[in-house]
Amino acid sequence: MALAATLIVLSPAVRAFGQEPTTTQPFGCQYYGEVMHCDLLLGDLQGDIVNGNSTLVHPVTNNQTLFVDGKDGKALEMRGEYRESIEMMNVPDVNPKQFSVSFWVKSAEVEPYGHIVSHSNKQQTAGWQFDTFGTSGTSGAPVATMRFGVFNTNGTLFSPADITMPTDRFIHIVGTFDGSKVKVYEDGKLVGETQFTGNYTADPGVPMRIGSAAYCASCNRWSGMIDEMRMYNKTLDDQEVKQLDSLSDVSGGLVGNWKFDGNTDDALGKNSGTGSTMVTSMKFAPDGRLFFDEKNTGEIRIMTPDGKILDKPFASVQDVYVSWEQGMLGLTLDPDFQTNHYVYVYYTALVDTQKGDGGKVINRVLRFTEKDNVGTDMKVLLDNIPASRGFHSGGALAVGPDDKLYITVGDATEHIFAQDPSIVIGKILRINKDGTIPADNPYPNSPVYTIGHRNMYGITFGKDGTGVVTENGDFHYDEINVIQKGGNYGFPTMQPPNLPPERANNSSIKPLRTYYDTIAPTQLIYYDGDAVPELKGMYLFGSFTGDIYAVRLSDDKKHVTEEIQVNLEHFPFVPTISIAQSPDGKIYYGGYQIYTLDSLSKKTQNVYEVKIDAPAALTVDDLTVQPEQKKVEINANISSALGPDSTLTAKIPKSLLDNVTKVAIEGRQAQLTSQDISVNNDANYTSVTVKIGQVPANSNLKLSFSGASEATVVPEFPAAMLVTAAVFAAVTAVAVYGKRKGMI
Repeated sequence: MALAATLIVLSPAVRAFGQEPTTTQPFGCQYYGEVMHCDLLLGDLQGDIVNGNSTLVHPVTNNQTLFVDGKDGKALEMRGEYRESIEMMNVPDVNPKQFSVSFWVKSAEVEPYGHIVSHSNKQQTAGWQFDTFGTSGTSGAPVATMRFGVFNTNGTLFSPADITMPTDRFIHIVGTFDGSKVKVYEDGKLVGETQFTGNYTADPGVPMRIGSAAYCASCNRWSGMIDEMRMYNKTLDDQEVKQLDSLSDVSGGLVGNWKFDGNTDDALGKNSGTGSTMVTSMKFAPDGRLFFDEKNTGEIRIMTPDGKILDKPFASVQDVYVSWEQGMLGLTLDPDFQTNHYVYVYYTALVDTQKGDGGKVINRVLRFTEKDNVGTDMKVLLDNIPASRGFHSGGALAVGPDDKLYITVGDATEHIFAQDPSIVIGKILRINKDGTIPADNPYPNSPVYTIGHRNMYGITFGKDGTGVVTENGDFHYDEINVIQKGGNYGFPTMQPPNLPPERANNSSIKPLRTYYDTIAPTQLIYYDGDAVPELKGMYLFGSFTGDIYAVRLSDDKKHVTEEIQVNLEHFPFVPTISIAQSPDGKIYYGGYQIYTLDSLSKKTQNVYEVKIDAPAALTVDDLTVQPEQKKVEINANISSALGPDSTLTAKIPKSLLDNVTKVAIEGRQAQLTSQDISVNNDANYTSVTVKIGQVPANSNLKLSFSGASEATVVPEFPAAMLVTAAVFAAVTAVAVYGKRKGMI
């Protein structure tokens, strides 16, 4: 049985070993928040992160807020799948140090987690919230449970009692806070109170929001109905709570009164609510007008060159079906727009509703002809594209250099059909601009151009005609891909989800770039403007995590050579869904507002290259870096037996590991000795060479390198290892020395 071993090295002397021919495996290691992940695909990538400076051009408000029968008149209805919210401005009136909030509420469905009414910050060190989460009821069926909580400055939530929310009736909720006690009432009765300790910050620095977290326009969404919401700058007593429960008026201390009788106005005229909707796609006309579609309203709108949104929509689609990833999705203009005025649209429709079974959901491609800012002569180019209810519709559109319309279609969550050329889901489609099938498509009489995709939100063509798409992975490995006629992109069988797609040992087309953690890439453009010169000649795309990414391709279009992550830091948080270049070279983008990206800050390195030189039979399956712990781990697979003099060298940037003080290896047949390792430090890299020796075929090998401020290597013997008295004495001596030096 092979034992793990750790080498004690008391000097960094370099030794030369006889070594069989090696291959170099370059890994790129990238931060995802506080965590770093390394991918083989990123080895030669220059990756940087910058902050983007932006200007708000126009908010995108929703004039189609949903209202239903409520407790008293109408009530506001929120649907989590719409990804919308109602926002009240963060003004002093809604930031009292003592307060009460009253409303009637009915749950529509059991969400995993959501915010009904929220006025707390992301750090959870200020403000309060009414949130809800799914639990199991007494019968085992899921139920929605609500809580009212107030945060102290240390991030502790003080919540007096949980309340089960029915789906068949409205209940009356009141939460109060007097600076020392948090209370919650249901239907006029006190159901819980708790003592508040610590300090309270009344102003969380974000708007008050209904239907989503206050600090994010589309996070922790909630589905349900809310009516007659009131806010007071005092603590209501038991009698006042009962008055509100009986729909009687309590006016003393009232600072906000939202009745929701067909609008989101504040009856006091102070702080009316504003509904928002998502912009999913935008495109400029040559004259500077911006065409954009609103995901949930079914409307296509125009913003004039001076930043005004026209009151009358360009077009309004009546049968649009709205759900999580469905609604109005894609929009593009014809390159010959000045001549033909064509506007192409991809959307999700609800059809066959007369059958009484809830109707059928499909995706559809339309073409409008613009005349005086109005869409005319609507023509259906593609119909009955299969769709699920909710997810993976795709919807990105672009006209290629061949004057054909390219369309991305998601797999409708029916993953296996992505590999079937006879079914159009999980594909890039290519059609003529009149909807007919080009004669040179790879599948005769079929719009299918490529297969094997999961879901794609972005498509564009570069200045040289190179087509690129953004593709969403599952939990891991979002992708950037080059379009190749008849190409198979591997999903789900040749490139299974959540595995490195570049490692697939088959003929499927490998991505240009992958993202280990989900960023959910969205709309995509090729930027050739001068307003932000650092990004010229790069492909730009948004992300649902709120940033813009810019990538530059190699000359052969097989690799990404440079990437700039533009950190937008909008507060409250908003995703970046749509992006466009104006005729004068400016970058516009949007999620729930339309912004311009004006300039970038200084670059900071975000991708670090680690090179592994090892025998060709050794493949590194996984390389992990723990920067805080100053540790690098290598997990490798040995396909054929290694000779006794085989070695592995890791070249690690000093910014990740500035010295090596511990080395461990598992899977080696013989114990390491002081002759089996060498460490070499230069100005930029720490290089470690380990004699891994004789290793049988089809086995695994694990190495780890750790660093500290001292050059001495501290031993790390596994518990199962037998240690002689002499070695034990040496270990003890080094350990004592290390403690004195503050190393361990």
